[in-house]
Amino acid sequence: MFKISLTASLFFGALAGYLAPEFCVYLKPLGDLFLNLILTAAIPLIFFSIASVVANNSNSRLNKIFISIAIVFLLCSLWAAVEALLVMVSFSSFIETNFTLNTIYENTNSNSGLIENRNPLININLINLLSVKKFTDLFSHEHILALILFSILVGYASRKTDFCKFLTTGNLVTTRLLQIILYFSPIGFFSYFAVLIQSIGKQFISLYIGIALMYYIFSVFYFITTYSSYAYVASRKQGIIKFWKNISGSLTVSMATCSSVASIPSNLQIAKLIGVERDIYQTCIPIGAIIHKQGSIIGSVFKIMFLFKVYNYNFSSLNIWLITILISVLTGIIIGAFPGGGMLGEVFIVSVYGFDPSALLSITAISILIDPAATMLNVSGNITTAMLVERVRNCIDRFVSK
Repeated sequence: MFKISLTASLFFGALAGYLAPEFCVYLKPLGDLFLNLILTAAIPLIFFSIASVVANNSNSRLNKIFISIAIVFLLCSLWAAVEALLVMVSFSSFIETNFTLNTIYENTNSNSGLIENRNPLININLINLLSVKKFTDLFSHEHILALILFSILVGYASRKTDFCKFLTTGNLVTTRLLQIILYFSPIGFFSYFAVLIQSIGKQFISLYIGIALMYYIFSVFYFITTYSSYAYVASRKQGIIKFWKNISGSLTVSMATCSSVASIPSNLQIAKLIGVERDIYQTCIPIGAIIHKQGSIIGSVFKIMFLFKVYNYNFSSLNIWLITILISVLTGIIIGAFPGGGMLGEVFIVSVYGFDPSALLSITAISILIDPAATMLNVSGNITTAMLVERVRNCIDRFVSK
């Protein structure tokens, strides 16, 4: 119901901006207020979420979770980003714009993002990207990567101390705070889109439709070709037959609920029917529902490309492509690993590239539009991942036994 209200707010906001532009002047403060609340709440949430997760898990548990399936998850995530990038670069001419959102940070002294001083090429300054000169600079949306690194270190330093309780409580409070703020998101999105359409016009609507249409078409292509290939690698011809025979339940549940977590029970049953070993699917599918989201990674590539288009930046260098792949994979992990991850993923993209904070709501709107297809890819992808993990483990067993 909540996602339906968000979609409706985008539609009616765009309609208001197009039919009653003079009314939109009064809506801008509401949109700005919502954006400021989101950015303010996101920073402490990132810190407490990451620090509490690290602090409350032992090394053995973390190793068991990440090392056992890291290879398959990483390779599949990288391929999702690479394939999406190839498609966006090849078909970028279909989303050309005749306007520019010239609201990139004008402060030439800021080196927090990857886009510096309005240069159309990306200059990477890893020191400024991963660290800050003052402690207070950590808690700014301009330094998300530095905050993530600091939060991990705080989590490790807090293990087996009373500070763990503070981090856990802080995580609970900031999660609830973001949930409260998100109750106002229909009003915020309505106001933002009304002002946006009033300022730019109907071309922006057509741009969103074009991005969403490209995503849905690519999702079908990716599902058929890539997941079939994974099934074949896992179990050859029988893998493809079993995958297509049983996957329909996963598609139905994922697109109906738009939730990877809600789809875990059906995925467990499907993996069992396919013949994946119990210890494999009972590990891979719950973890994959949290940190392995191929549909979200593909969506991140589309969002980054979208921002480069509307801000009129060059997207044709190898340097930019490599960073896009890295950021998309990290965003796919952030989306599921932490509470409020969907919004935090967008904050991460905007922060790392150094776009204006107003870009946050622009790409959040894309998330809403592509959510059913993205969830479908996220959920069904974890079935093929479980099949691949079983294949990899069997190969390792044969290698060790020799």
